[in-house]
Amino acid sequence: MTKPNLILSLRHPNYLSDSMDWETWRDTFTGGEYYRDHYLVKFGERETQEEFLLRRDLTPIPTFAKAALLDVRNNIYQRLVGVTRVGGSANYQDAVAGRGGGVDGEGSTMDTFIGRKVLTDLLVMGKVGVYVDAAAPTGPTLADQSFPPYITPYAIEDILSYSLAPRGRGGEFQCVLLRDHNVTVQTSLGPGISLPSGTEQQFRLVWKDEQGLVWFKLYDAEGNVKTRDDSMEDGAVLTNLRRVPFVLFDIGESLMKDVASYQKSLLNLSSSDVFYAIKSNAPFLTIQRDAFAAGDHLKGPESASGSQKKSENVGAGKGRFYGVNEKPPAFIAPPTEPLLASIKLQERLEDNIRALINLAVQSKAGSRTESAESKKVGQGGLEAGLSFIGLELARGEKAITDVWAEYENVRNPKPATVSYPDRYVLKSDEDRLDEADKTLKLVERLPTKELKRVASKMIVDTLLNGKLPQSELDAIYRKIDSNAYIMSDPDITLRAHQSGLVDDKTASEALGYDSEKVIEQAKTDRADRIAQTLAAQTPKDEQPGAQVPGAKNPASRGAPELDSDPNSGSTEKKEKPDNGN
Repeated sequence: MTKPNLILSLRHPNYLSDSMDWETWRDTFTGGEYYRDHYLVKFGERETQEEFLLRRDLTPIPTFAKAALLDVRNNIYQRLVGVTRVGGSANYQDAVAGRGGGVDGEGSTMDTFIGRKVLTDLLVMGKVGVYVDAAAPTGPTLADQSFPPYITPYAIEDILSYSLAPRGRGGEFQCVLLRDHNVTVQTSLGPGISLPSGTEQQFRLVWKDEQGLVWFKLYDAEGNVKTRDDSMEDGAVLTNLRRVPFVLFDIGESLMKDVASYQKSLLNLSSSDVFYAIKSNAPFLTIQRDAFAAGDHLKGPESASGSQKKSENVGAGKGRFYGVNEKPPAFIAPPTEPLLASIKLQERLEDNIRALINLAVQSKAGSRTESAESKKVGQGGLEAGLSFIGLELARGEKAITDVWAEYENVRNPKPATVSYPDRYVLKSDEDRLDEADKTLKLVERLPTKELKRVASKMIVDTLLNGKLPQSELDAIYRKIDSNAYIMSDPDITLRAHQSGLVDDKTASEALGYDSEKVIEQAKTDRADRIAQTLAAQTPKDEQPGAQVPGAKNPASRGAPELDSDPNSGSTEKKEKPDNGN
């Protein structure tokens, strides 16, 4: 076996080539005073150290890259509600729902773990690892235990080296070297009181032997093997698994790769502008002089101590003499053109940051807007990019469930089936409502029920996709397919019913009511209202006893459905004598 000190010094070639950029990417995303102090540049000899420190304290910290990246993360995260996880053990289903210890032993649901501990690091660094572990075994191997497995994220900086299994094994790992950061505990505060006091490094080597069995060893920071009760003499622990329980999420490149330099430029530009605006935010007095008339051209230059210099109190409430035929003294301000040019450059850099993180669809207010066509193209590309990231999340989580199932039953694992959304649509609620309204107007003009059903599902998808689980959306789609009457304008339905084009049952169901329950009661209620209306509107001398519905000209008394002449009210008015003449 290789010497421990040599093992801890091994690094994957990609680790060595990429590690120079990792700190910059993390700092760009994290921001804060460390980022400002570390990336702010001194203006060479034209700026003293004292001026630089003052400018540094006044410098705002740009976070445009972080804001753009969080927009990407949040748009993906809100779609995790549509992820379905079917099957697997009862322990697995409890864990993904956050019951018990959750998926990470800290009560997290799978959505929370993916969104907070995987997705953010995946976008910032381009890669993130997840190790599937289990508690101490209750039997001879780690696979013989009742406590559910749990998962732990690994930053790319802590994935020191790895090798993949031969082709045909689905990209499984043959060996992986990881670095842990364990919290040390201070226990000298009294009985039952233990508080964290720091961290210590630990190294984890996991490999698959020639027989296909998986082992692991733990090393301390000095490279000494850490033994356990279940370890061999050399510290190796047999897991009885058939695959290395490590999953690497990989989207190729960090979203910070191309924007880190832009944000560094923004930091220094904004620092210069703010300092210029503060330092030069005071006009100064100018007085025209004729050096030859005063003889100053014979005096020579003033000394560094300013012995020839005269000072005056100027400002509000202060006056000054000036000679005949001389221009009066005036206050002038520093030019603003350099500042305005710098501000425009900063705005351009801000836009480039969003464009480089695939968020160019979000335009800023004012004149810096995008055409409608460019927005469509940008949004389509952004949605495709989000779908690619979602596809990688689905692949990684599926690998996690496979290892999880193997921990629970190595001989006959039954992993859950994981399905992620196919589309990642970026629309605000206002955009969704506007698109749904346009589709709704189209439904009325479609000629067939089949087309109406398709358009109705499009409306549901526009309004609710990403807000409801896919199972609930599927139930709504099935309801649309089973409905005899597809969406129609209530006003059109009512007019068609009043015109006798549809019956009570059809109109009731088209409006969404249960015709079996409401029609008969509606008829009874309508009859009562008609009787009461006629009784109130019919003069007593015209009421035929208790037979009020037989009153003269019922249309003029609020019951047009009982009158064969809808204009009887006008006829009755003309027939009445005018008592006023």
